[in-house]
Amino acid sequence: MSKITIANPIYDVVFKYLLEDLDIAKGLISRILGCEIESLEVHSQETQQETNLPEIPGLRLLRLDFKAVIWVKEEENLEKSENENPKKTAKKKINLTEKTEGGAKYERKKVLIELQKSKELFDILRFRKYLAENYSKADTIMISAGKNQTEVLPIVTIYFLGFLLEHIPFPVLKVGKQFQNVLKGTNFELKKREDFVDLLTHESYMIQILRLEDKLLNPLEKILLLFNQKYRLKEDKHRLFIEENVGDILVEKAQSRLARAAGDEDFRKKMDIEDEMERTVLAKFKAFEAQIEEEKQRAETEKERADAAENLLKEEERRKEAEKERADAAENLLKEEERRKEAEKQRADAAENLLKEEERRKEAEKQRADAAENLLKEQEAKIAALLKELKDKENKE
Repeated sequence: MSKITIANPIYDVVFKYLLEDLDIAKGLISRILGCEIESLEVHSQETQQETNLPEIPGLRLLRLDFKAVIWVKEEENLEKSENENPKKTAKKKINLTEKTEGGAKYERKKVLIELQKSKELFDILRFRKYLAENYSKADTIMISAGKNQTEVLPIVTIYFLGFLLEHIPFPVLKVGKQFQNVLKGTNFELKKREDFVDLLTHESYMIQILRLEDKLLNPLEKILLLFNQKYRLKEDKHRLFIEENVGDILVEKAQSRLARAAGDEDFRKKMDIEDEMERTVLAKFKAFEAQIEEEKQRAETEKERADAAENLLKEEERRKEAEKERADAAENLLKEEERRKEAEKQRADAAENLLKEEERRKEAEKQRADAAENLLKEQEAKIAALLKELKDKENKE
């Protein structure tokens, strides 16, 4: 099988050029979503986005945003199952705005297609900002010949990622809507669309370009081969050298378009500019990250010093508190000793008072004994005087 050299569509200018062909854009999106697209309106929006980093003044990043508004037949709007043959699909609606034409039922969705080649946070924030802008917009749709209607449409996003999602080991990821009865813990099948749910949630498709494989098992893998960086030329990363696909009309057309871009000097100059911009962004952002890391380390060092000072202060407070407790304990012991001495003094005073009382009692007893003795002596004297008087009377007689 012959090989062909094509321009590398990981570059914004090539990616934009590839999808400017409406048939190619329609086929690519159709294979990613796994449905047939009846019509496609592509709005290619080339944006120059500020980094929003004041530390990197004037730095501007070139990114491409593609918005596709598509109509899909409801019966063909199916979701592929990983457990099924890639050529077969399971009937599962993506819940889109509906309309009816010629007796057939159609549904409409808005698709955001982005290519991002950087891991930096400000690009991820830009995804969120752009998605928020699309959530806030209403779209004008044609409901009949000559009549338009403004309506808010559901959104499906498609991201081409030039970096790796660390925990997603396969190249194409779909983040779909799942409904669950939380109280019962069971899955719930929404048989009829709810605008409130559809318009506040969305499905996303994420294609990791750096994880693309060599297998060509289904139509999506065949078209994504054009993005596979394993085929990048060593001497020229602007070009891929791939096997020419014959028999797949979409891939043939995309290969032919990219081959023309590969030989166009103007494209090569624009890719050189993108490389230079990316190197500038990377260098400045790494410098900014280094500055942030230095500030972080300085803040951590200051915090450690502040924590150490605070710990010293707390330790000093604990030491003072311990000294106060010891002083209070010594003071309490001193007061207890004073109370003990006071109690002993009171007991000694009480004993002395008891002794004095005993002495007073003994003195009183002695006084009573002396009085009794004196009284006895007086009685004895009186008796003696009376006996003498009686004796003297007897003698006179």
